[in-house]
Amino acid sequence: MSSVGLMLQIVALFTAAGAAALYGMSFTGKSESYLKLGNRVFLVSAAAVVVASVMLCTALVTSDFSLKYVASYTDLSLPLFYKLSAFWAGQAGSLLLWALLLVVFTVIEIFRLKNKDVSYRSAVYLVCAVSSAFFIMLVAFVQNPFEALDFIPRDGSGMNPMLQNPGMIIHPPTLYVGYVGFNIVIAHAFAALINKDFSTYWVAATRGWSLIIWVFLTIGIVIGGWWAYVELGWGGYWAWDPVENASLLPWFTATAFLHSAYIYERKGSLKGWTFALMLITFELTILGTFITRSGVIESVHSFGKNTIGIFFLWFIAASAAIYAVVMYKNRKMLEDKAEFNYLSREGVFFIANWVFVGITFVIVFGTFLPWFSELFSNQKTTVGITYFNKVSIPFFMAILVASGVAPLIPFGSQTPAKFFKKLIPSAVFMVLAIAAMLFTGHSKVVPLLLTAFAAFSFFTIVLKSVYMIKDGGIKTLLSASRFFAAMLVHLGVVVMAFGITMSSFYNRKVDEIVAQDSVMGLDSYAFEVGKVHTEKGVNYIAHYVPIKIYENDKLISTAYPEMREYSGREEMFAEVAYYSLFSGDLYFILSGFDLESNQVRVQAIFQPFIVWIWAGCIMMALGGIYGAFNFRKKKENK
Repeated sequence: MSSVGLMLQIVALFTAAGAAALYGMSFTGKSESYLKLGNRVFLVSAAAVVVASVMLCTALVTSDFSLKYVASYTDLSLPLFYKLSAFWAGQAGSLLLWALLLVVFTVIEIFRLKNKDVSYRSAVYLVCAVSSAFFIMLVAFVQNPFEALDFIPRDGSGMNPMLQNPGMIIHPPTLYVGYVGFNIVIAHAFAALINKDFSTYWVAATRGWSLIIWVFLTIGIVIGGWWAYVELGWGGYWAWDPVENASLLPWFTATAFLHSAYIYERKGSLKGWTFALMLITFELTILGTFITRSGVIESVHSFGKNTIGIFFLWFIAASAAIYAVVMYKNRKMLEDKAEFNYLSREGVFFIANWVFVGITFVIVFGTFLPWFSELFSNQKTTVGITYFNKVSIPFFMAILVASGVAPLIPFGSQTPAKFFKKLIPSAVFMVLAIAAMLFTGHSKVVPLLLTAFAAFSFFTIVLKSVYMIKDGGIKTLLSASRFFAAMLVHLGVVVMAFGITMSSFYNRKVDEIVAQDSVMGLDSYAFEVGKVHTEKGVNYIAHYVPIKIYENDKLISTAYPEMREYSGREEMFAEVAYYSLFSGDLYFILSGFDLESNQVRVQAIFQPFIVWIWAGCIMMALGGIYGAFNFRKKKENK
């Protein structure tokens, strides 16, 4: 299997490179025949990658330990669904997954694009083929998942217990779809630039792609947070870890791109911003893979140190330089012809672009500071969670305000008096929200401001949506689908912001060593800690403690936090337990136990409104999916 897998990857590499050459000739000669031949050759490349991927999955499922990758990330006792998820558990497999997604997306685009001229399609496919060849080259010659062992072990090393969680089955591939999908969008952007086509075609042609991959990126990030919440056993979901930051950075710029693209398509403005934001977003997805795979920045989520990072740096430098040069040559065509009023929807979007770019910059600075400081001074300077919180909170406040202001104002010019008059109802609701927070004892300044701005945006979104439906009837949900999709996304942002604010600033916890069959308390809750029980799992031994949860002396549920022993692992791994309420989670960690002294150490944490984070993500995803489909029968002019 090793030699066949490698051969398939080499075939895929050469056919992808050959297809790229044919697309280049098709572009320069405007040749439909070269284009069709390039498509056929690329389909061979895609087929080879698909077959190689199926072979690797087969090897993982059947425990073919002749392959180093299979032996490194699985063992005989590993459940089937984790054997499948081992496809992306390691460096080589995840790179093959990236290549697989890339060729599949390109094939979709080959069959989807039919009516555009040869030069445009050739440029799109050229970018996709070059990117495909790059990632296939990595799996063929740098990180080969089909590398054979000199001997066949009886059993494998097994998967990292922290990856044996349902969240890790969904999180990486979902995130990769979000990363890889932007390759299609930047291919269209480059095609428009190099063909000097500054119509709205490329934006409209990629609207569905842009929204769907943004949804996948959003879901991937939040599921990653949920995995950290339920698996790492520290009570939180976001620690500003470098790899976490790497996933968030392209989300900020992609969100800014979506707003700019809307203005570009609707008003013909922000063209330069739209092209530039697409470049930044694409490069940040590659930069994210560099952070994760190079090991130059320490992270609990990253792979070990290796030399693969240099390939990503060269790819980033080359692709950015080519795109930037083409952009520069077309700079006059990218200029906005007319000034726009800042008290307009396009003005708010322009300001929002700077906000998103600003928060991206400060997070990049904090993330890469340890690397740059060590590179130039041989001393590693780091910043912690405090830095990221302090620098990002003002930007998040600005984003919340913009989310509320944008729906209130139309395109074009507007007088300040008329603008501020529209803000009055939402401002009143914001004041009421502040009063409610103060009345319930929540007086910290930062969360008070965040909640106030969230309330302002919430009321604006709901009020504007109600007026739209009242004026146009229920059919407006279809005729103005893009507007309502955006409102649902913004509402999800507000709901998530409230959940993050409350769970970050108002969580409460107790950490006690108690005797078995004793009681500990937190606020109005009492927790009856039972005896330690031991059970044999599929590939681990679980030690768990039943904790009965009482609220005002009434039993409401029982939680079962665990400590697990995995074969071949010296340390134990905590498996948290939590009970979710609308108002928050009761979260339990079994930190240790001593059967001889009859004692256990339990941490109990109340995370207020944390479920609102997951609910907000669902709303954002539904809004993005709804917006990806155009139900309009007439042009929106709201």
